[in-house]
Amino acid sequence: YMVLKDFELACECFKESQEYGMPGARNLHSKAFIHAGLVAYARCFISGVREMILTPEDFDGMTPKFDLATHQFLMDIRNKHIAHSVNEFETCRPVAPRTWYE
Repeated sequence: YMVLKDFELACECFKESQEYGMPGARNLHSKAFIHAGLVAYARCFISGVREMILTPEDFDGMTPKFDLATHQFLMDIRNKHIAHSVNEFETCRPVAPRTWYE
């Protein structure tokens, strides 16, 4: 049930992101929906607290055929840009206006 709901959420998020167009600095809604869709989609295929983890092979023989290239693309984006650091040289120094924390 939870896997099905995650797939549904991912599809809805990706559809909604299309309504907002290409993501960018001026279009954060699209970016937010893409991030949410990627997280929901990947949750079905990665280990976590769930006992059931899907693999692309679980979709063998289905019509329409499971698109392994798209699956790998989505997982790579999630892994490289959302869940993990892009590379070991990436750093971030948080800053905020002094009025935010005084």
